[in-house]
Amino acid sequence: MHRTRISFFRSILCGLAMALVAGVLVQDLRPAAASPGDIRVLYLFAPSSPEQVSRFGQLERRARSAGSVELIGLSREEPVPEGIGAISAMHYLASGAADAASRRWIAERLRERGDALRVERPETVYASDGEGRSIEATAARAGVALVTTDIDFSTWGKVKDLFR
Repeated sequence: MHRTRISFFRSILCGLAMALVAGVLVQDLRPAAASPGDIRVLYLFAPSSPEQVSRFGQLERRARSAGSVELIGLSREEPVPEGIGAISAMHYLASGAADAASRRWIAERLRERGDALRVERPETVYASDGEGRSIEATAARAGVALVTTDIDFSTWGKVKDLFR
């Protein structure tokens, strides 16, 4: 009777220890978010593209208004032009700030052309890719929808003309 209790408690402790080890191992595979409800957005773009810079500006405004969104702008170009609040994608990868899944996604997207978006929520990850998932559709599905208007480009063009 006494041996059966010891065996029972031993098996429970072994199971708990294994669950703890599995939890620690899986922890690095989850998207990094500061606390529940926080969203991390990675936007890979080329600062030489006015359309992509405009999209980055929209994401910045959306992140500021939401408050719980961390936006990381990743520039394909080095050095990053002044006035653009982004960092070099290569420097970001080298810094070790991204988790393994984000690093893999960035490295894959750097081999492709165009911009790319990855939205990391505590419960899931949304990402644009070359398989038909556009940036706008990804942003909308992730709850950080972008609103593009003709005013964005035409107004910017008029402002540039005024200063010439």
